[in-house]
Amino acid sequence: MKLTMTDIQISQLDSLKNTYKFTDKDWDKRGLIPSEKSLSDKMDRLLNDCLGELISTQNKNLTQKDYKKILNRGLKRFHKLDFDTEEREFIADKFDEIAKIIRIDFSEDLNIWLYGRLMVKLGTIFNKESKAIDIKTIKCTDCQESLNKLIVRTEENIPEYWTIVKCNKCGNLNLFPAQGNIKESRFENCTWIKSFAKPEFDSVQIELKLKEMKMNK
Repeated sequence: MKLTMTDIQISQLDSLKNTYKFTDKDWDKRGLIPSEKSLSDKMDRLLNDCLGELISTQNKNLTQKDYKKILNRGLKRFHKLDFDTEEREFIADKFDEIAKIIRIDFSEDLNIWLYGRLMVKLGTIFNKESKAIDIKTIKCTDCQESLNKLIVRTEENIPEYWTIVKCNKCGNLNLFPAQGNIKESRFENCTWIKSFAKPEFDSVQIELKLKEMKMNK
């Protein structure tokens, strides 16, 4: 069956291509320390090569198999040994985002790239919503909504960070206590805004920073 991407799909791909996809904020949202700028630049450039190839198919009738070939070509530009596990998973997430825009099921290909065919056969599933190993909960200081920080992965020797989030219910800014050794996390009922290293902000300074951010919101 032949498919032609809509103007909306092309616009979404073009918007993604023109957005830098691996900023420090993007790494922070994943609960990760940013990779070297040169490596993030390389990841962004290689992803844009694939996006450019997809955008160039505008007004062409292609099959799902054709689109998969383009995605796989783009994925193969990323030599796995050049990236660590977290970087590869970030890359895979971006390809998953692209695949969803063009409505292609690309999960099996991503599984194989991430884990190898054997692990896929043994049941490895590409799933961004990894199971949490710990949950930290605070109450929104405005509406009392429960705000959850889900710890997905930990690693020794990662510095402590304060985390400021926005309550999804009322929009109020809230502060999660400083915590270290967090490799990856995600949030429920709130949206990550910014993290601050504890060595640079003590408890008094971070409260002042939170108050300043609320005033400038």
